[in-house]
Amino acid sequence: MDSLSLLLQNDLRNFSYSSMSSLDLSLEQTAALELHRRDFEMGDEVRPYLPGRIRKTGDYCKIHYPSGAETMMEEPASRALYEAYRAWRGVMGFEGRVEPPSRSPELSALGSALRRHGIALFFGANCLLVPDQVRYLHALLGKLPAAFLGRDALSGLVLGSERVDLRGASMGSAFREGTVHLYEGTLRGSRRYLLGMFLHELGHSTRHSAGLRDDFQTVRGDGTDAGNRVYALDWERGYAARLERTSESFEEFIAEHHLIYVADGPGLRRHIAGIGESGPREAYLRIYGEFRDRIFDGVEYGLGGTPCRARGE
Repeated sequence: MDSLSLLLQNDLRNFSYSSMSSLDLSLEQTAALELHRRDFEMGDEVRPYLPGRIRKTGDYCKIHYPSGAETMMEEPASRALYEAYRAWRGVMGFEGRVEPPSRSPELSALGSALRRHGIALFFGANCLLVPDQVRYLHALLGKLPAAFLGRDALSGLVLGSERVDLRGASMGSAFREGTVHLYEGTLRGSRRYLLGMFLHELGHSTRHSAGLRDDFQTVRGDGTDAGNRVYALDWERGYAARLERTSESFEEFIAEHHLIYVADGPGLRRHIAGIGESGPREAYLRIYGEFRDRIFDGVEYGLGGTPCRARGE
C-alpha cells in the first residue's frame, strides 16, 4: 500500500474531528486555530500581504470564501493565525506545487480511471491541484465497487467548479444533472473535507426503492429525538449541524449515508444495533441492507474504510 493510500485509510479511520494537540503551537496560536479551524477545513486561507499591496492593517489577511466557490472576502489576520494555519495545513491539507490540468499526469490517470466507468472529468476555470490531491481521489475511487461507479445517473465530475447552486443551499459542492461539482474551496480545504464532500455528492446520484422514504420517516420520527436515531459524523460545521442536515430531508439523509457507510461502517452498525425501539431499528436495517446489497454490490466497510464482502457473499 502506497503512502497516499495509507493516508486515506487513516483519514477514514479518524474522520470525525480530532484534537490538534499534536501540533507544536503556542497558546496564542492554539487559541487562534480553535476559532478558525472549521473555516480552514472548508477552504479559507491565511496569506501574507504582497509587497506594495494596499492593506487594511497588519501584514497578513484571512481569505474567506462564503460559498466555497469563487466569491471571496478579505479581513486582517495576525501573525499567530498565519503560523497556526501553516502548521494546520501541513498536517490536514495537501502540500506541494500546484499544476494546471493540462500538465498533470496524475489527472490524466484519474480521467482514464473514471472513463472506464462512463464518467467524464472536467475542470473549472481556476482549477489548480497538487498531485497528491489527485492521487488521493484516485485511491478513494479504488475503494468503491465498479457497480457503484458505473450507474447511468453518474456521468461527470468537475474539479474546481464555479458555483452551480444559486439557491444558497450548497456549500463547497453540488450534484446537478448527473455531475458532481467540487468547488474551488473544497480543493483548498482539508483532506477530510474533500473526502466528505466527494462521497456525499456521489450519494446524490443513486436511486432507491420507494419504501426507503417511509423507512427514513420511521427512523427520523418527529425530529425531536433525531440524535438518538439518526447517525451523523462530526465534520464540516460540526456534529449538530450535520445531524440537522442529515435529518431534515430524505435526499440529504441518503447522500450523507453514503459517506457514513464508507467512512464509519463499524460505527454505523453499532448505532443501528443500539437503537432501543424495534420499529426505527428495523427501518434503519432495511436502509443499510439496500445500501449493502444493491448500491455497494455486497461490499461493507471496516475500520479505515477497508472494503470486504458481507458475510454470506
